[in-house]
Amino acid sequence: MELKDKIKLALDESRMLVLGAQIFLGFDLRAVFEPAFDRLPRSSQLLKMAALIVLLGAIALIIVTLLFISRIGQPTNAALMTVLLTLMGISSSLVYAPWLASFTETIESINPSLVATGSAVEVFIARWIATIAILALPLVVGKGQGWETWWWVCVVGQILFLPTILLASGYWNPVQARAAANAREPAETSEVQPHAG
Repeated sequence: MELKDKIKLALDESRMLVLGAQIFLGFDLRAVFEPAFDRLPRSSQLLKMAALIVLLGAIALIIVTLLFISRIGQPTNAALMTVLLTLMGISSSLVYAPWLASFTETIESINPSLVATGSAVEVFIARWIATIAILALPLVVGKGQGWETWWWVCVVGQILFLPTILLASGYWNPVQARAAANAREPAETSEVQPHAG
């Protein structure tokens, strides 16, 4: 595949991702502008912002990976490769750190005593995925498929990750956020009022 074809393919894929990003971001940002958002507990507001950072980081990671794929087999100077790999590292860190915080918050919302168990399960699954990836790498790259196929597998995994962001704890649905804020409001006012006695 020639350079112009690779660039066209990367741009076409990015254009499709922009539409998906607009949908995900619009859905995610809507709750912030709801009237009840400011009445949510501060932890829920921060969790919402963490989810937004994860989403933006995941979209950036997909776009950077597509740009990286477009350079495979083409002469690339060290500066561009450094920029692409740096952006890939930054995007990855924007995804993983807040996602892990959101993951533990989700487990804690189910049952606070499950946080350690849930974290252990996450580490177990991550190690198995890494093991499978290491075993699959020579099969994909070595059997004539090349690195480009491997990176496309990575892009598919990154795209499949996007919907899982919505499974995290937090008020993704503005109706649920409003209901939680309204339920919390009477409890707060009863704590502030002095008791007759």
